[in-house]
Amino acid sequence: MKKPESIKLAGVLGNPISHSLSPHLHGFWINKYSVNGYYIPLLVNRTEIGKSLDALKTLGFRGANVTIPFKEEVIKYIDYISETDAKIGAVNTLSINIKGEITGLNTDVYGFLKNLEKSIPQWEKFVDNIVVIGAGGASRAVVSALKHKKIESKKIVNRSAQRANFIKDQIDENLEIISWSQLDEVLENCDLLINTTPLGMNGQPPLNIRVDLMNKGSIVYDLVYTPLETNLIKSAKENNLQTVSGLGMLIFQAIKGFEEWFGKKPQADEATSLFLKRILQ
Repeated sequence: MKKPESIKLAGVLGNPISHSLSPHLHGFWINKYSVNGYYIPLLVNRTEIGKSLDALKTLGFRGANVTIPFKEEVIKYIDYISETDAKIGAVNTLSINIKGEITGLNTDVYGFLKNLEKSIPQWEKFVDNIVVIGAGGASRAVVSALKHKKIESKKIVNRSAQRANFIKDQIDENLEIISWSQLDEVLENCDLLINTTPLGMNGQPPLNIRVDLMNKGSIVYDLVYTPLETNLIKSAKENNLQTVSGLGMLIFQAIKGFEEWFGKKPQADEATSLFLKRILQ
């Protein structure tokens, strides 16, 4: 008698978690590639990430994504991480082997750049001054992605100077730390503005930034994708700026994890993007 194929399990850990499109995305790919598996949203108590990881091992999960607010804390519970990802200090993808050992990866670096390159293929030719908003786990991935790019000025703005200084010390010593009160001033020469905070997300306070101060043709990249068109993106469009949505980054960063857990390499194609946009409408 043929042994039945085991059901492959993966999920996403976060708090909150209801906003996440990852279950829809991976569910779409599971159906598209006829995978015998499930991808489950998992609301985790903010003080019990370690216990939650133990539960994944017990239940036979092959891995999981990690989202707000656990991308940094989860590192203390994993067994393997690359030197580069350790310096970033945040992971968003976990792989669990048959021994129960956890490998942590940061696929946000890849997802961030691939989405930018696909949205605006020639972006490097006219970007000299970058401003990054926020200093959390997503910000670390963005700064790491941009570290070796030939950019004249890279600035980071965050209400906590300590967290911004950590990113400067651990990832890119060429970062310039800017106080929130100086934001309007630095926007006047900004070619690429990147929001890495959850501000503007459904259920979160808005992110009010004077994008009208930026040069025409500059780029505004909002990592938030719920709603699909944030107030920041709307404001950028009204001021004739180029925009990049975080939806593409979500899709690109998910590819490695899906391949690792389910054994198929999905495509970041138009059908995938349209499927997610329909959900957000």
